Amino acid sequence: MKLANGIVFSICFASWAVASVPVTVSVSDAGSGRVTVQVTNDCPQPLTAVLVRVRHFRAGHLRVQGFEYMDSVIDPDHDRPLRPGATVAIPVLAPRDTASYQSTYTVDAVLMADGSAAGTPAGVAVLRGRRTIIQSEMQRMDALLVAVAGGQVSPQDALVAIHGRKIAAGTASSVEDRSIAAAPAAVWDNVTYQLSHLPNCSGGCQTAAIAQIRGSLGSWERSIAASANAGVR
Repeated sequence: MKLANGIVFSICFASWAVASVPVTVSVSDAGSGRVTVQVTNDCPQPLTAVLVRVRHFRAGHLRVQGFEYMDSVIDPDHDRPLRPGATVAIPVLAPRDTASYQSTYTVDAVLMADGSAAGTPAGVAVLRGRRTIIQSEMQRMDALLVAVAGGQVSPQDALVAIHGRKIAAGTASSVEDRSIAAAPAAVWDNVTYQLSHLPNCSGGCQTAAIAQIRGSLGSWERSIAASANAGVR
């Protein structure tokens, strides 16, 4: 389906837990690759995550495919659920020369505030998988920071290990798996920045700085866990 600028259409998803879930989608193309997908929640309850599948075709062949997201649990830029009737604007990847491409932007899945989900099984798995892997990577990064504070791993070796995690994320075989694997990018970037700017001092100064990094990371992880325990899955 090719979407012209400004066309609005409705999508209803079959869900295992609830009746069909409607959202309204419109696409705005400002040119030079600046495309925004506006998703309006037509559900009677808040949406905590939205998955937009992006496909760009040229001469009948799929050239680019990927996902864009809104997730109020793990995304600092969208830290509030999408309330009924509210609209979220999601910037999407698009070629600069959009006129020469046929592009589709579809909402594959949503997660709702009561823990239920709607959409394709693969799409729901992507949204849930991103949340799971971010929590596991936070725990992995915390263990790495403990090793750095204890002197078992140097900050430089820790940075190499984190970079290796980022490279490995891009080697997943499918677009769905790569989307899940790359979800902790913000975690890796944050820890990388903090480790790269550790104070050059002794007498426990670096240990205290690492403790602050761990505290910030732990606060974020507890926030995600609290949302899950409250039914926001």
